[in-house]
Amino acid sequence: MTAISEFIKPAHKAVARSIGYALTTGDSEGWGMFTAIVLLRLDDAERIRMTYATLQSLHPDHVEDTREAALCRSGAGIPQAPLFNRMDQAVFWADMAEADELDAYCLAAFNRMAPQRQSAFLHFVRERAAA
Repeated sequence: MTAISEFIKPAHKAVARSIGYALTTGDSEGWGMFTAIVLLRLDDAERIRMTYATLQSLHPDHVEDTREAALCRSGAGIPQAPLFNRMDQAVFWADMAEADELDAYCLAAFNRMAPQRQSAFLHFVRERAAA
């Protein structure tokens, strides 16, 4: 074990392993799992630095195509089965969803809640808005 390995954060080790799995499988499922791990384990600043470094490694001809492919979203589609737990999957899905998808699923879920859960949910949202 090298000296640096003793100081690597567990979240960073998980990301390093995940990129290895994604590179090994080379398929969309492996890269989708990597995306989920990165969203769960890295903060915005870490993801920005990683993205910057990756874009810097590309040939200039590929940078614009990559940016367009990453940002031209067609929505998240239906929520998938949970990878870790329901909340993690919901956050992962919501990060990819378009505004109209978020509105539709939020309203549909709220309308299916029992009245007590609707009240508790509204209380939770109001408390967060006040904070």
